Amino acid sequence: MKESARTKCLRAFQRLRVAQESCGGYAKCISCGRVLPVSQLDGGHYIGRRHTSTELESDNVQPQCRQCNRFLAGDAVAYRIGLIKKLGVERVERLESLLESKDSKKKTSKEYEELAKKYRKELRELQKNN
Repeated sequence: MKESARTKCLRAFQRLRVAQESCGGYAKCISCGRVLPVSQLDGGHYIGRRHTSTELESDNVQPQCRQCNRFLAGDAVAYRIGLIKKLGVERVERLESLLESKDSKKKTSKEYEELAKKYRKELRELQKNN
């Protein structure tokens, strides 16, 4: 089955976010706090990907270990606590308010393709400079 442009874009964005939050190839899980190699981390979403208003918000995508992201279904309570510690309550509440926003318009496949290209380029640049 062929991946959609949206799926490719979200994957590229998640990889970029993990790399942006890493130091020396390691990053801390937003939920449990374990420090792991980036290869063992997902770009976990605080607010699920099904909500297009927040799917590409940097604050919404943080490194998350596979245990918390996949086996604990994102561990939303611990994720929110970690996010507040990291970003502050105001930024977390801003994210949450985006759920109620009617301003979010659906992106086209072409828009997702362009964004995916941009995120992959940013990731290459980041990896080259580290």
